[in-house]
Amino acid sequence: IRFSVAEGANPATVPLTVTYSQPDTYNEQWQDIALKINLSEIGISYVYTATFMFNGQIIGTDEFRPDDESLDYPEVEQKPYYNWVWDEHELTSQDITVEGRYVPVEYLIRYYNGDILVASDKYTVETKPEQIVLPEVPAKDGYSGKWESFELGTSDIDVHCVYTLNAYTATFIYDGKVIGTDSFTVEDNAL
Repeated sequence: IRFSVAEGANPATVPLTVTYSQPDTYNEQWQDIALKINLSEIGISYVYTATFMFNGQIIGTDEFRPDDESLDYPEVEQKPYYNWVWDEHELTSQDITVEGRYVPVEYLIRYYNGDILVASDKYTVETKPEQIVLPEVPAKDGYSGKWESFELGTSDIDVHCVYTLNAYTATFIYDGKVIGTDSFTVEDNAL
């Protein structure tokens, strides 16, 4: 026997009366029906509805009982570079609405100085290149550093620091006059 409880009623206290008359109660095959009730075995199971929503539209429903482990979620179209997630919800003693949404897959940008990880950042297919803030380049005496160029894609990215030698000029002065100049770097042993 399945029935609905009026809105606002307390399902734990709703009186239920089942009546039928014998001998004129039959099933579809015109066989007599005998109703036998064992009050010690009667258990009432309340059924509630989960309504699944996306962008304000109903995309499915499922009936559940509060002691169910999970819901039967509707199939959702998969989108490349996005994961589908359902907002957190509990199976309580009431109807529930469950919102779903697409969440972009996150990828990592890892910044290395040699083999040392200096920093990392996350990006998605929705990230614009101008939104990426590069970390400060680690200082190295006698060198100028910059991060190698890269493009955002759909995978993790390793970016390495590239150093170039700074060129310095030595000026030789004798008796107040410049008598020569020479260029050098921190890697030179002598002028």
